[in-house]
Amino acid sequence: MIMTTIQQRFAASTPPGRSPPPVAGQGSSPALARVPVLVIEDEAMIAWMLESLLEDMGFETIMLASDAREATVAAARRSPELVISDINLGTGADGIEAVGAICETCSPAVVFVSAYIDENARSRISERVAGARILSKPLTGNGLYAVIRDAMGLNRAN
Repeated sequence: MIMTTIQQRFAASTPPGRSPPPVAGQGSSPALARVPVLVIEDEAMIAWMLESLLEDMGFETIMLASDAREATVAAARRSPELVISDINLGTGADGIEAVGAICETCSPAVVFVSAYIDENARSRISERVAGARILSKPLTGNGLYAVIRDAMGLNRAN
């Protein structure tokens, strides 16, 4: 797994012995292990939860970023095939702008996870990041897994 600066900062304050529950019945997937994932989330506890859920799903290369600048640097280092982003990232550019900038240089599957999804946000997402999926907080592992599979086109019949 790639350890970014934000992961090191998050790891320094991880509560001992705490981890989110595994995603029921999903197990790991060798195909997902090779998919680089970028999580853009400014709240450390949510970032840890997302990272843990992604690991439970079988993802091994997970980069964490807490703001738009960190996200674009991480994406330039290793082009993500999947981006999971909060919309509200505090000060500076929001998740929609960050993901839009990333999508100018690569073509990842995109999932926005946010508690604040209004019509304006939906409109901006459809204009800036076509095909992005949206998942409302609070989220569940199974809900996240289903949206990721859909975003990555894994639900289509072969």
